[in-house]
Amino acid sequence: MCQRLEFTSDQIYKGYFVDLYVRCNNTLAIEMYEGMAYGIYRRVREYYGNLGVGKDGRDEEDAFDMQKCLSRDDLYGLMVEI
Repeated sequence: MCQRLEFTSDQIYKGYFVDLYVRCNNTLAIEMYEGMAYGIYRRVREYYGNLGVGKDGRDEEDAFDMQKCLSRDDLYGLMVEI
């Protein structure tokens, strides 16, 4: 599925990058995506919204925005890893 997304974004839409969001504590998924050449671009606070399970009914689960540069971004200038 990721390969199809990357191909479509690169060859059809001529995008600069693709990105996805992963829970910060999901180390297995982070390692998998890093193995597919994705890098952590930024941390998005409370990405998963208010599920009512945290302190004062707040869910404070953050996500990493992981990006992979495509062929159009030949200098990899749009993505700067944190």
